[in-house]
Amino acid sequence: MSSSSTPGTETPPPPQRVYVVLNPRAGGGKGEERWKELELPLKTRFPVLTVLRTTRPQEEAELGRRSVREGADLIIAAGGDGTLSGVVDGVLSEPPPTNRSTPPVAVLPVGTGSDFARGLELPRDPAQEVPRIASGPPRRLDVGRLTFPGETPPRVRHFVNQSYVGFGAKVVRRVNEKKGARSEGAYTRAVFPELVHHRPLLIELKGVGAPQGSFGLSNLVVAIGRYSGGGMLSSPNSDPADGIFDMIAVGPTSRGRLLSNLSKFRTGRHLTLKDVIVWKGTTLEVEAKDGRPEEHLVEADGDIVGRLPVRYEILPRALTFWG
Repeated sequence: MSSSSTPGTETPPPPQRVYVVLNPRAGGGKGEERWKELELPLKTRFPVLTVLRTTRPQEEAELGRRSVREGADLIIAAGGDGTLSGVVDGVLSEPPPTNRSTPPVAVLPVGTGSDFARGLELPRDPAQEVPRIASGPPRRLDVGRLTFPGETPPRVRHFVNQSYVGFGAKVVRRVNEKKGARSEGAYTRAVFPELVHHRPLLIELKGVGAPQGSFGLSNLVVAIGRYSGGGMLSSPNSDPADGIFDMIAVGPTSRGRLLSNLSKFRTGRHLTLKDVIVWKGTTLEVEAKDGRPEEHLVEADGDIVGRLPVRYEILPRALTFWG
């Protein structure tokens, strides 16, 4: 893959101070159990190991910032896509201490979906990822930056894989309201009740290549990586190190047509459907033009992170990823 490394870079020395941000609830509550299998192999390779456990939702960013402030040489996100996304958001929003650079990030995919790891073709077994983290080499990957201009002050949130607006965001909300692991089956089951209430969302898109004027949107994907929803190949042409978003918009289609094409969306065969518009870009602004704020959801990496309006911006190779 073109994202495997940055040409001309040298492998830095192994990190000394390593922090782990662990989500004990990842993988349907099995994160802590999986960690017991991984702790000794990691400590063997990284003797100076600090483990920070999340105790509440959305705490990963706070612990990522803390790791930066305390001088971490490497921060490992042990969890699913949401854990990694939160850690990266914290790392990129915290200026490193004087004379230090922003630390690299690694992932131990103890979550169920782990679509980011799937897209990079990392081992699905986190035990197999430990030696990869220990040996490197690092690679540089793109990051997406979301800005919510409707909030005071405007809030910024980073993401590493994919972001949804419209139908996909509502499916994610439904999945997250249920207890249990975020498996492909969970996302599939959430599709059907959302179809009952489906109607296009009237929005306006601003960006090079985007549909112009008011647009009846069923679903929008702004992608860095290839997979989402526990293994759905939602953006098959994405490269996480090419410095550009892949944008996929589904126009004002019917419930029946969404249902009949569900298998194509799972397997990456949806890009040629007549209701689908595909383009690439580095920025995109999305603004709602109707009065349904409960449907103005913005999803990123498996979590609802805000509401429209939103501005997307690609940060080319802003993340140093180890493993």
